[in-house]
Amino acid sequence: MNSNKQLPVVEMGDFFSIVFRRWKTVLGAAAVCGAVGAGLGAAAPETYSASAALTVAPLTTSPFAASQQQVNMATEREVMASREVAAIAADTVGNASPEDLMAETSVAAPSGSQVLKVTVKGVDAENTAANANALAEAYLLFRTQGAEDVAHSQIAELERKISDLTAKRTTAPADEAALSSLQDQLVSLRLVGEVPGRVISRATVPVDPASPGLPVVVAGTVAFGLLVGCGLALGRERSHRLKGARE
Repeated sequence: MNSNKQLPVVEMGDFFSIVFRRWKTVLGAAAVCGAVGAGLGAAAPETYSASAALTVAPLTTSPFAASQQQVNMATEREVMASREVAAIAADTVGNASPEDLMAETSVAAPSGSQVLKVTVKGVDAENTAANANALAEAYLLFRTQGAEDVAHSQIAELERKISDLTAKRTTAPADEAALSSLQDQLVSLRLVGEVPGRVISRATVPVDPASPGLPVVVAGTVAFGLLVGCGLALGRERSHRLKGARE
């Protein structure tokens, strides 16, 4: 055997002729991959996606805070995705547990905006839309309840001070000014949570599934199989030439 012989290579110009000669290998790989794709596509259930969008309003439990505030949207996104919000929504819809809702839900907060978009995916189109809307409403309710809980003790303290001033039955300007200020603060605190935000786009029942259909899956796996088949054909051709060169 001559060890100095140059080993053969497959040039690009040979590609189509090799594929043509070994068409059985190429089509066989495509058929196998297509069959696997058809099986996976048929076994996997169709999934649907529905989204609801809502604005987030600033909340404060301090009557002296500035009226214009920025909302930390990263924090609010985590709140929307929390188990507490999912539990409120689960009680409303009754078709899923909080854990199920959390697994099916994703929340986005577009940069530079005070908008949250909650998206739910599931195998039932109507439930998917209902769950997205329930999560949006549950988030707003959770924000309201949280603000009211924090403000409760402050409201009680203001009511005590107002009661003490009222009991004095004085008309001194300083006392009247203090009473007016306390009453204004009380009104502000009682309005905390009244407008936590609002839903600007309710989820609608999706018509088409979000998951790729069976034809798309089969087409994709067949295309992948063709690539694999071409690789196998080239490999077999190269092995055949190497064998011939060594003999």
